Amino acid sequence: MIEFSADPSQYDESGRILELPLRVRNASARMLVGPLVLWIKEFGSGLGSDFRALAPAVLNASNGVSGEGATFVFAEALGTARTLRPGETSGAIVLRLRLQDPLQVPNMRLTHPGRRHRSLSRARSPR
Repeated sequence: MIEFSADPSQYDESGRILELPLRVRNASARMLVGPLVLWIKEFGSGLGSDFRALAPAVLNASNGVSGEGATFVFAEALGTARTLRPGETSGAIVLRLRLQDPLQVPNMRLTHPGRRHRSLSRARSPR
């Protein structure tokens, strides 16, 4: 299980750009092996499609998508071993979002298709 946390954000009023540093914490009992991918599942009110029309533009997604479906890769944020041991928290990656209306920002639902580590000492041979 992974938990997301945000560091203090920065907002540039002239460009309506929000910079949101995010970290992931391994809340499971197993090691996670990177790169970990963060995926913006949807924008909205949490009660359906309310406020979805006010979704911000994603400016720096790893996959180039500017809205729902944008991904961010935690690779360097996991250090040189590219792993996250149980209880560890990653370094931050910064999501850059251009807001339509800074007074009406919809919720952002994030997800991660987690991958668990089996063994660092030996690779499994295909059968």
